Amino acid sequence: MPAKWIAYDEIECVTPRWPGIGATSGTPSTTCHVRASNDGGERFDDLVAAGGDGDGTFATPMANAAKIDFTYDASGAAPSVSSVETSRAPAASARGARGPFDGGTVVTVRGSGFLSSSNLACKFFDPLGNEVVVRASYESSSEVRCASPSQIASVDPYAVDYVAMTSPCYASAVHVSNTGLVGSWSAANSAPTAQFFYCDLYVDSSAASASSADGSALKPFDTIQRALQSALTGVQSASDTHIGREFALANPTANALLNADVVRLAPGAYAGAGAVRLVADPTSSVRVRAATGVASAAADRAYIDCEGSNPLFADLDAQSSSSRVAVVVDPDVAVVRCRDADASVYGVESCETIVATDGSGVTARTCNFAAA
Repeated sequence: MPAKWIAYDEIECVTPRWPGIGATSGTPSTTCHVRASNDGGERFDDLVAAGGDGDGTFATPMANAAKIDFTYDASGAAPSVSSVETSRAPAASARGARGPFDGGTVVTVRGSGFLSSSNLACKFFDPLGNEVVVRASYESSSEVRCASPSQIASVDPYAVDYVAMTSPCYASAVHVSNTGLVGSWSAANSAPTAQFFYCDLYVDSSAASASSADGSALKPFDTIQRALQSALTGVQSASDTHIGREFALANPTANALLNADVVRLAPGAYAGAGAVRLVADPTSSVRVRAATGVASAAADRAYIDCEGSNPLFADLDAQSSSSRVAVVVDPDVAVVRCRDADASVYGVESCETIVATDGSGVTARTCNFAAA
């Protein structure tokens, strides 16, 4: 292992992982000799007389030898996880940690027994129970951070069944290990506060406004604005050298982000308060997508209707563009009749507003879309 020079009588190095140590190993501990070299390993300072080489032969060391012993000991307890959290979670959620299926959410894990090890790791699970291990960043003996792995290959974000009440969202236990070896992982903690909730933020304009809504597919928010208020904050560039090194990210693309979020809109029209004049946290990066696959009919589409008089983002009135930068609307969600000239219109032929004639005051908003 490389060593760091501190002074003529002091150096510092990090111990490598010893593969024979672990709860399932037949050797619970072992003692190794630590030897130092100034020239990369050609000459060590602990060579011993009588043909010994410091490998445990117990030969008499030379007079100027500096040989010391270091003991690997696996008798200590594995770390424990007490809670996990992310930069933001829905107020109604019992969980402190959620993030999109795309992964890349910075998760803060709290507990005890964490060590500043180059093998410190977090373990997440997919819906079938398959584990995914990612590198963790040491903060203290009671706190580590890691980035949630993507589950988009094992989860269909469109698989929402409102009849059978099934959802693609699921909770993953989070485990931590100081070594990554079998038997060294923290014990399972089934408390919701110790689990990471994989879920995009779902919105349904026909949903009742409920204080219990948590943005899951089965408890969607009723407005886009409520989803933005629960979106992750603290977006970071994953391609940043420091960030990539900290989380050991595997070749992130130039535009990859940590703490980016996803909002999904169920089919229907989104208009009025909570759908227009939107306000987003400037430290967010949110992509608004459809909650269903590519719509084949107008009735199956999700669209935001500004009704000809509203801007899509509130801060455009103040000549600011922070919300526009923080929120990107994908082409599968139409944005129509918005006052700001930059709002995109996707294949819209006409829109109309119809007020019910029965005196109920109910307003229907419909748009006709050109064929794809």
